[in-house]
Amino acid sequence: MLQWIENLPTDVLEIVSKVSENGGGIWIVGGAVRDVCLGLEVHDIDFAVTLEPEEMMDLFPDSIATGIEYGTVTLRGENSLYEATTLRVESEYTDGRRPQSVRWGTSLSEDLQRRDFTINAMALDVARKVMHDPHFGIQDIERGIVRSVGQAYARISEDALRILRAYRFLDRGKAGVWKFDLELSEALRQNATKLENVTEERIWMEFQKILNGENVAQVIEKMAHDGVLDMFLPGQWAS
Repeated sequence: MLQWIENLPTDVLEIVSKVSENGGGIWIVGGAVRDVCLGLEVHDIDFAVTLEPEEMMDLFPDSIATGIEYGTVTLRGENSLYEATTLRVESEYTDGRRPQSVRWGTSLSEDLQRRDFTINAMALDVARKVMHDPHFGIQDIERGIVRSVGQAYARISEDALRILRAYRFLDRGKAGVWKFDLELSEALRQNATKLENVTEERIWMEFQKILNGENVAQVIEKMAHDGVLDMFLPGQWAS
């Protein structure tokens, strides 16, 4: 991890420095932290910040308001784009996709609490070289387990697309196929019918990522066995 931090692109270090110098907190979050812990190449770096979206856009005038109502702006680097999202607290998901409302927060722990799986709920403080892992994501990586943050049924109910995301994270390439913890496994089956409420576009974008995995046959077999595949590819899948 320390070696990865030391080799971060200059763009990233400049963003961290600029936010910090202007009184903001900033952490690398999500897939980048997960992939570093897995020993994989990192393709995209996302930030969580304490500054509000308007403050970020003032600080980075060439940034893009890609999802400003949800706190996200895209920062332009020399060769890459970086998403920065203000810490937030979410209300209920009434449409099965997005929270009804969000409010900006100041607590990193609250922000990580709203994320889908423990392996995606870690944050790296680059300046201090400190890892924040309140939901034991590193432990789950070591065990080869996909586990929800908080109550699995509630977390999957918020956005049914998380069902497909869960199966995608089972495929760990040359390391083989992971397992779900029992609570998540049950929640996925119980919520499978909610995939009918997800748009075809969102389903196929996520399913394509599953198909690109190295262990796709095993993952598809698991989806069929759990009755998930039949929700968007009707057929004689269940065994």
